[in-house]
Amino acid sequence: MIAGGTAAPTEPRHHDRAMDDPQQARPDLPPVTERDLAARARGLKSAYIPGGDDPELERTRRAEARYVRLLVGMVVLIVGSGLIVSIVGLAMGYGVGP
Repeated sequence: MIAGGTAAPTEPRHHDRAMDDPQQARPDLPPVTERDLAARARGLKSAYIPGGDDPELERTRRAEARYVRLLVGMVVLIVGSGLIVSIVGLAMGYGVGP
């Protein structure tokens, strides 16, 4: 035991609430909703947000196609520039020994 300490706490602490009556509602917990109950009935631990259909599917596909073209262009640019630098370096003799 620590000198000057007491065996029982003299003031309430955050653990004291856990020792209260379990039948009382705890104010810090969110209320149980129908969504929570339905998820538990299906065997899930908590409610989930289900996926859905994209409301603007064509617009999304156009944007994704643009991003794919941009990605392919960046790959071609990186690989092509490395190839060109290598060919120019070899042509100028930088890759050849003394």
